[in-house]
Parts: sequence; structure tokens; C-alpha cells
Amino acid sequence: MKRIICFLSTILFLCSSLAASMAENAPFSLHDAYHLMDTFESREYESVWEKKALEKENSQHTREWEKEYGPYTRWQGDVTAAYVQAYGFMPSHDALSVNPLSMLPHSESLSLHEAYELAAKAVARKEKRLPREKLDKYFYTWEYCVSRELDWFWAPLGTWIISWYDSADRLICRAYVDDCARKVTIVFDYLDRTPDDEGIKIFKNF
Repeated sequence: MKRIICFLSTILFLCSSLAASMAENAPFSLHDAYHLMDTFESREYESVWEKKALEKENSQHTREWEKEYGPYTRWQGDVTAAYVQAYGFMPSHDALSVNPLSMLPHSESLSLHEAYELAAKAVARKEKRLPREKLDKYFYTWEYCVSRELDWFWAPLGTWIISWYDSADRLICRAYVDDCARKVTIVFDYLDRTPDDEGIKIFKNF
């Protein structure tokens, strides 16, 4: 029980301080983000029901936000970062997750315009069916994330994720941009994706 109270107190403290930072228009630090991830990773549940209760609560919060912002998979990065700051988890209807963790870019980060330019140029160079003029007409989302080395293309100091959707709201392409190195690390091309997730192309070496 003491362990539960300690964990919840830590999460509540982090969330309140992060929410306060956001209210002051200052993004929370990488230290805060990694501390939140580490706290979650070291979490021990007293029972499976305790975890399910947290999952249910996070799902409810996600649905509440979706009433205002639409499906969470289409949120822009500032909305997702605000959600993380408010609740300490990534938005989801399923399993709890804080890795990768969405946050606001810091003062030395690329701007959204710069990250988009790098991503769009890389996509257009690799996929001839997605020239720049076509990409610029599509709806796109952005997100700025840190991670605990889920894959090699995640940058430790921050990664921009730019995703494009066609007129049928179908995900067609996603590019990952290393914020520190200022370069695209990988592009996922979903144009030929099948219902069983075959046909996805991966481009590297930019």
C-alpha cells in the first residue's frame, strides 16, 4: 500500500508541476520526461486489477479529450504533450504507455517548419508518388517525442514525427527526424500497405 501511495504521489507531483510549466508556456525538461518514464518502468502493481483500473482511467481521459480534439491518433503534438502533462501517460484506449513520451520541443529544437521541410524533402526524394506539391496538400500531424531506445531511429534528445494522411484519412507516410542531428533517420511508406500490414516500405540512409 505504501508503494502505491508513493507512486501515485510521484505521478501527481510530476503532473501538477508539468501542468504548471505548460500554463507558463514553458515545456517540461528532458529530465522531467525521463524521470516520468523511469518511474513508470519501475512501477510494481499489487494486482492485475490495479493496472486495469489505471488503464480504464486513462482510456476515459482519452475519450473525454477526443470529444474536443477528435481521435487521439490525429492529435497535433501540442495536444498530446498537454495530455501527458495532465495525466502522466500517453493517450490510449488500451495499454498504459509512457515510452515513447510526447512533449513540447525545447528552445533549441528545430521549429515545426524546419522539421516538416526535412521530412517532406526526404519523402519526396524516396517515393516518386509523393512529390512535394502533393504532400503539401495532404493533412499532416506532428509530434515531438523522447524514448528509451525503442529502435535505432529514435534520437535520445528528441525526435520529430511527421505523418501524412490522404483525402480518405488513410495514413500514407511517416517520417522520423532526429532533432539534434537535424536529419531524417527513417521513413515508413504506407501507400501499398495491405490489411495484414504487408507492403510497407522503409527508407533509410538520407
